[in-house]
Amino acid sequence: MFEQFAAQARQAMHRAVEESGRRGDRKVSTDHLLIGILHDSAITTEVGASLEAARCAADGLDREALTAIGVDAAAFGLLKSAAGGARPPFTPGAKAVLKRTLAHAATEKSRRIETRHMLQALRERRAPDPAAELLAVLQTAAEHGRPADGS
Repeated sequence: MFEQFAAQARQAMHRAVEESGRRGDRKVSTDHLLIGILHDSAITTEVGASLEAARCAADGLDREALTAIGVDAAAFGLLKSAAGGARPPFTPGAKAVLKRTLAHAATEKSRRIETRHMLQALRERRAPDPAAELLAVLQTAAEHGRPADGS
């Protein structure tokens, strides 16, 4: 399937893996896929949020989740990137997004899987999926004209 990805979609996949490492995560999740496709300017326009806004919002959502279970994220300081090595596995949600991405491309009879197909699949996700929550924060921030920091 990977050979069917257009260059930008392939780059988005690599950037999703990099994002999971940057955030110190052991698996590639749907929020990493979303951040990966936000390197594409057409996607940032479609979503109405920048890559940096999405990263800030994802960080805010992580802080909220940790606070909800009584963990003060500030006490730990900045995370180091996950150590290099084998490519991290994809979560079941991320795998489902990739299947739906392929389905969207097939429905269009597209010869290539594009980042827009990935966005369509990500938009189908529902909370508590990480990408669904991140998209909701970004949309709410855009509607209210405020930064998307997850708060």
